[in-house]
Amino acid sequence: MADWDEVLGEELQASRRLDEDIAACDAQRTPSTCGCDVESGQAFALPNKPAIWSAVLLKAAGTHLGYEEAGVSTSQSPRLQVLSGCTGCSAESFVLKAGHGSSNVGLRIDFDILSASESNPECQKFIIANHSEHFKHLRETVEKQLQPAGPCVICAKTGKACEDFNGQVRRQADVMVTGSPCDPFSVQRSKRFQCGAVKDHVAYRVTMSSVINMYVKHEPHVGVLEQVLGFTYPLGTTTDETPYQRPGPARVLLV
Repeated sequence: MADWDEVLGEELQASRRLDEDIAACDAQRTPSTCGCDVESGQAFALPNKPAIWSAVLLKAAGTHLGYEEAGVSTSQSPRLQVLSGCTGCSAESFVLKAGHGSSNVGLRIDFDILSASESNPECQKFIIANHSEHFKHLRETVEKQLQPAGPCVICAKTGKACEDFNGQVRRQADVMVTGSPCDPFSVQRSKRFQCGAVKDHVAYRVTMSSVINMYVKHEPHVGVLEQVLGFTYPLGTTTDETPYQRPGPARVLLV
């Protein structure tokens, strides 16, 4: 019982810290670009209001580093080269994307997505509809990014030849953004802290093997891994080891 009390206490502390972080972000957040007339139910635009709170925070943090509000930031290389793995509808694209007209949405950093992965067909359609000018390749899974075979989703749709990007982007990626499945690590699972429950989960290897192999293989200058707080919690009640503690080289499967 004492072990569970300790785990529960740590979870409550983490929850309080998260609440404090959210409150701090909300203090910086500006209104959405979209409003709604309650009576008519019709949406309307609110000009010059950033909708992406993370972009707002990054703008504030980058001002002293040379970030400029207008136009594409002159502190950047011509186009930021990005690798994206399993990030849903490519949230990073909205954060980076240059604003249109007087809109302040995004960081106004020009970029290319060298390769991305998304298994949901509807999310694939969303990505192509909103960011096609930035995407070079789109695969269904991280594993297919590591070992591409045949045309990717975008090249198959456009009828273009789909070259193997693996030999071209090693050390060329400025940023790699990954958002692997959170299910193995989430404390919302009733079995989360049972012995072996994390490592035995079917999606565990996506993060701990495939995503790690992506970083090892392509060596981006900067990596961003989005995961739930449970990723930093112990694997179970009998160990202090957490998934966040990166496995040693002997446990990394190189492709």
